[in-house]
Amino acid sequence: MFLIVITSFIQVQFTTAQSINQPPPRYGHEMVYDEQNNQTILFGGADPSNIVSNFRETWIYSSQLKTWTTISSSASPSNRIGHKMVYNSNSGKIILFGGMETADYTRLNDMWIFNPEASEWSELTPSQSPSARSDYGMYFDPIFNVIVLFGGYLSNDLHSSETWVYNFTVNNWYQINPLIKPAERYGHTFTYDNNLGVGVLFGGRVIDLMADTWFFNLSSSSSWTLKTPSTNPIKRYWSDIVYNTYEQNFIMFGGDNEQSPTRALGDTWIFSSSISEWSLSSPSVSPSPRNNHAMVFDSYLNQTLLFGGYGEDYSKVYGDFWIYESDTNWSLISSSSNNSWWIVLGSTGGGVLLIAGVIIVILFVRRSRRKKHRKIRNE
Repeated sequence: MFLIVITSFIQVQFTTAQSINQPPPRYGHEMVYDEQNNQTILFGGADPSNIVSNFRETWIYSSQLKTWTTISSSASPSNRIGHKMVYNSNSGKIILFGGMETADYTRLNDMWIFNPEASEWSELTPSQSPSARSDYGMYFDPIFNVIVLFGGYLSNDLHSSETWVYNFTVNNWYQINPLIKPAERYGHTFTYDNNLGVGVLFGGRVIDLMADTWFFNLSSSSSWTLKTPSTNPIKRYWSDIVYNTYEQNFIMFGGDNEQSPTRALGDTWIFSSSISEWSLSSPSVSPSPRNNHAMVFDSYLNQTLLFGGYGEDYSKVYGDFWIYESDTNWSLISSSSNNSWWIVLGSTGGGVLLIAGVIIVILFVRRSRRKKHRKIRNE
């Protein structure tokens, strides 16, 4: 029992505070780079400790102005995590598929298209689609004008090794079944190599973590090829990776290896796809170890952008914004915070106030909500 005797007033409030105009901290969100307008689009994500912010907002970062803004659309996808978005460089539109609903943890297979010129979302309704899933890999192939999707966490607590292709011309998905393919998994990366014209897959998890590297070639009988680099990053899932169109290599950061002290990694790796080799980068400054963050390569700035993520054994949700330049280091651009809560207390008499119980309850609720989010994604 907690005894509170107040003779004048007490105000206890748990609030969200943003230091600057940028997205609130989050994990499980997705970002994609719009080459035509030199901007990055961010959608979705969650923060179990934040009951104020609207994670259904669409945020846009201007590479030229270096500012974040939000847009209002008459319709938009529901709040979600573990979804993917791709940029169709042939049409200038952005496609979103699936993910996991943050309201009731239902996995999804809806499909949305975002028009940056009109700042509007609209739903697509293919006659056939992959089953509901989150934490899959997906990229856009500009040569064939299709989307390629692999794997994911399914709604029936199974994991997928399916390869799906979306054809924009007929607005339909179709499944392909190559004889050789990666094992089922979720939380892997799967990104397009503009130089080689292949999709590059790395890592993931089912029961065990993985550190394998695969190429998918749609033009060569839709075939998967396992690569054997001399050095591999340690096994992980929920990392992120981008393709640097100037250097013609991949940049990967972070992830979860389930063994590090904070259940998060803070290493930076470079993959040279032309020789199928990984190399560890050693910048003097790096973001804190994390997973479930989002990254894009900004071709206007010739920089890799990173925002948010989960860290510190899933007890910290980040709202920091970083850039990486291949010939220098990581640099922190800005940071927002939602971890501030404040208490205003007053007394004009000889009152006695004990508030420890209130503080304990607040901290317990925040910790419980974070554990629930993590547990459901891994069940």
